[in-house]
Amino acid sequence: SMPYLLGMLSKQTNPTFVKAGTVVFGAGLAVETIADAQKWFFKQANPGKFCDVGLWAISQHPNWFGNLMVWSGILIINAPALIQHSAPNPWKKYYRLGLAALSPLFLWGLFHSQATGSLTPTTQITSSKYGSDPNFQRYIKETPLIFPKFW
Repeated sequence: SMPYLLGMLSKQTNPTFVKAGTVVFGAGLAVETIADAQKWFFKQANPGKFCDVGLWAISQHPNWFGNLMVWSGILIINAPALIQHSAPNPWKKYYRLGLAALSPLFLWGLFHSQATGSLTPTTQITSSKYGSDPNFQRYIKETPLIFPKFW
């Protein structure tokens, strides 16, 4: 966890950032856990079918969205500690914060690459399993990959 490790280098904290980051972290952990549980229960009750209920109705990968929220929450908690106020120029002042922000961005890139099939053949595997189902075709076309659609 780059945000956490870099944040440990400083004793500077901000209660507002700690509270906001904890809320984002907690919400992300809840989303990831609920999504995994929903899919597990769905698969137990509906073997061989794709899951499109609960959080899976608003995102193709809500568990990954929750994971991104977890790491973003850690970044928010540590953000004040990542700013070097005594640095002589803005680049050095925000260097550690920018470096730590790469962690959730890297995860998003990894998850997006997996979801689109550019990193692993997951889209081919799911298409071979469920591709003939018109509901699956609609789901793939209308449901966002990672970031949920609430409207």
